Amino acid sequence: MEIAPEDGLKHRYLVGVAVDPADPDAVIVSATDGPGSAYWPRSAEAYVYRKTGLKRWEQAMSGLPESKGTTATRFATHAGEPGVIYAANNRGLFRSGDAGRSWKALDLHRPEPGLADGVAAIACLPE
Repeated sequence: MEIAPEDGLKHRYLVGVAVDPADPDAVIVSATDGPGSAYWPRSAEAYVYRKTGLKRWEQAMSGLPESKGTTATRFATHAGEPGVIYAANNRGLFRSGDAGRSWKALDLHRPEPGLADGVAAIACLPE
């Protein structure tokens, strides 16, 4: 039985995408029902899905905040960190060390009113 590319995705408005630098078959996406549930925290309901190879998409929310009230997640990877994916949304910054199977919140101080200021501050930190 052939699997369609969207099999397993219950939410098909895709916002963010990342590929594991160590395994190009491991893909993560952020998905919602549409723009209204992607960007506005009051009506937000976003999910993270993971797929490897020709398998079906599966939700990969372990360690992430509940979907209701969470805006669409954006992702980042670095070639020097195989298997590591970073995720950011209105609820915080998260790290996965297992290519998106599970997530842990990063304990970072972020200025109010939101994550955008915190991400900008992180980008300015010296290496």
